[in-house]
Amino acid sequence: PALLLAIHGAVVLWQRRAEPARALIAAWSLAAVATVFFYARWWEWRGGWCYGPRFLCEAMPVACLLFAISYQSLGTRAARAAALALVAASVAVHFLGVYGHGGYAEWQLRHQRADQGRCLFELSDTQIDAHARALALAVQQK
Repeated sequence: PALLLAIHGAVVLWQRRAEPARALIAAWSLAAVATVFFYARWWEWRGGWCYGPRFLCEAMPVACLLFAISYQSLGTRAARAAALALVAASVAVHFLGVYGHGGYAEWQLRHQRADQGRCLFELSDTQIDAHARALALAVQQK
């Protein structure tokens, strides 16, 4: 969720005409977008049995830089608090991925269908939800 601000960071970077690193970060951003389009066309774009699309790891450094540019440009306390809430949500999602891995295999098996990955976007059974339920069950059993 926090990386939603990377889009705002790209806009801010584009508006800063005198930024010395602008061309470098812009080229890096274009390479990240090309990576997304390249893997979006592949038959196993999510990268197999992993938590989230692992092929997007190469795009994360520039996304984090764009997040930082966006965060730096936020002028109000409320906007910065909203950005920090998005960071907290991101940490929570990854916490579930690390500690709720008990629901991992079942979710992957339920989503091995011949629908070209459409089932991965069902809101009724998300990977995050499966990990949260597995973590809640593990805590309940202890």
